[in-house]
Amino acid sequence: MLPTRAIVSLARARATVSAVSTSRRSMVHAAARANPSTWRSRPSDLVPRRWNTSSSSSSSSSSSFQSNYDQQQQLAPLGRALVATTKTLKSLLIFSTSTIGLGFFVWSGAHLYLEQYKCPTPPNLSSRVQSLLHGAWVREEYAMDPDVAQDYYKNAVDFATEEVAQALGLRLVGYPSASQQLYSNQQPPSSSSPSPPPPPQQQQQQQSQTSPRDPRIDQLEMDAALVEVHHRRARFLDAIGRDDQAARIWDRLWRMTDAAEAQSSDPATAATLKRPLMVRASGLLFARRAAECWMRLGRYDEAEEALAWALETAVTMEAAAAQNPQNGQQQEHHHHHPLGKGFSVDTQSDEIGLLTVLGALYARKRRFDDALSLFVRALQLTRQRKEEVVEQEPAKDTTATSKETPVSNPRDKWHCREAILMNSIGETLYGAATSEGSSKATAKEKASGKKQEESKKSSGGFGSYFWSSSSKDTPADEKESESEHRSDMILNDKEQEALGWMQKALVLAQEKSGKERDCDECAALVLNNLGMIYEMKGDKTLALEQFKNAVVHATTAQDYVGLESYMENVARLRDEAAENESASLP
Repeated sequence: MLPTRAIVSLARARATVSAVSTSRRSMVHAAARANPSTWRSRPSDLVPRRWNTSSSSSSSSSSSFQSNYDQQQQLAPLGRALVATTKTLKSLLIFSTSTIGLGFFVWSGAHLYLEQYKCPTPPNLSSRVQSLLHGAWVREEYAMDPDVAQDYYKNAVDFATEEVAQALGLRLVGYPSASQQLYSNQQPPSSSSPSPPPPPQQQQQQQSQTSPRDPRIDQLEMDAALVEVHHRRARFLDAIGRDDQAARIWDRLWRMTDAAEAQSSDPATAATLKRPLMVRASGLLFARRAAECWMRLGRYDEAEEALAWALETAVTMEAAAAQNPQNGQQQEHHHHHPLGKGFSVDTQSDEIGLLTVLGALYARKRRFDDALSLFVRALQLTRQRKEEVVEQEPAKDTTATSKETPVSNPRDKWHCREAILMNSIGETLYGAATSEGSSKATAKEKASGKKQEESKKSSGGFGSYFWSSSSKDTPADEKESESEHRSDMILNDKEQEALGWMQKALVLAQEKSGKERDCDECAALVLNNLGMIYEMKGDKTLALEQFKNAVVHATTAQDYVGLESYMENVARLRDEAAENESASLP
């Protein structure tokens, strides 16, 4: 128990403190009412504070707070505005920095994902060119915008050319007019209006003033990374339907492969450059793609030249690889490394593909015998390759879902290729038979017209009246009818042979239906061809059934281009059947 005097003194002290605080609050309120614009009441003055026994710490903190508050109150309105603006700018700076950092992280992560999984680029390109190629791929595959994608590819070609030139120590002053004309979107000058040649003296002056071509320019054009950028640009132009520009790029690339083989095999040049050059094997793809574009443009001579070179090169490489297996393996590895994805290393597969494309070219040019020999050779190689492939059990992947998804058998690819080639042989045989029949029909019409003219000129004679009035033919007509009958039988046999090849192709393709897309596409094409043949023969019911089955297989293969054509055939026959039914009604 405390003494009575201590209790009394403590009560007096508390009363004194409360009185002081009350008087202080009353003074603050009075000052605020007197000048409300400049005086602000503090919470510490208005709210009663508890009694704190630690007087030293509370007094120091209250004194510091009081000094800071007094300094803020002494600032002018402009100073307070500056302080508020500084705080706002600081917050904005923190927010913008964090936003930019997050955006850069997302941007770099997206490009890293595209580089690793979706759109890998050549290793010798800078990040700027890689970003342009990634952007072009996105505009080509997802956010489809051909104009923007074309700008991306154009800038990628320009920047890649500058980077390779800097690596070679080459200054691009006026370089190179031929390459600019080749890779630009401008059309080459027409041959109908050639420019007149300069006089001999001026030619000599130009030759004397012209410096020899720098060999580094050839190395620049044959750089593997730059060639890959050109190839991607040509592939994009081909996809959007600009076959002329794509064909000129690919044509230039395959023509450079002869010189590229000599320079890439030179150890001194390779040590100096430290950059891989494109190899001769890469020209196989370029020549084939160029030939396909030339064929769509109807320029069969250029297509035949490219395919003939590619086929000769593939056969030569296969023979060299058979003689020297180690060299062939090194060449295949070098072939795969510089240009990356999209380039085949299997020369036998390239040979089969080139034979197929060249056979299709000859079939379009109505050189059916040449086309048939090429298709048969490709079929033999395909069957040989199919036998070489070891029969493997399809693996099962049960990690993703509970359902088992079998992986396709390696032999199924060659199985579908065999069906495609058999269909091509059937088409070629049928085309040869129909063209022969049409030519004979036109010749027969011309001969009958001549006979009618001769009969009109020689009318009035007894012999002519006898042969014309007789129910039998003349001896010459009998011989002609016998020959025509034999030719008709031969043509019928050729048509039956063609139908046999097509039906065999259909059986092979339907064996792997639902497993291989190529087989479903082949089955749809064969069924459409059979439907067209049956329609020409007058059996429209069977033709309609074939067209419907073609639609089913095209839907399974997701061949939307062919599906549209097949559905048009179905609709056309249905409309004709409906018109015939309405016409037969009374």
